[in-house]
Amino acid sequence: MKLDIEIKKPNTQTVQFRIDPDTKQMLTFLRKHYGCTSGVLLKQMIKQSYESISIPKGTSLFSK
Repeated sequence: MKLDIEIKKPNTQTVQFRIDPDTKQMLTFLRKHYGCTSGVLLKQMIKQSYESISIPKGTSLFSK
């Protein structure tokens, strides 16, 4: 997966989560590789993952 990282002032909210030590080490490596913060990195990963799944036509992004 190649991420298209664009570093700019974020329009975001704070999110907290817990990860195991191995995942933390991988996240740190990715942050250093892409030269960005965890938030920017995760945002791009979520965006690419979302785009890779097929969403039925007419389905609202926010429907329950």
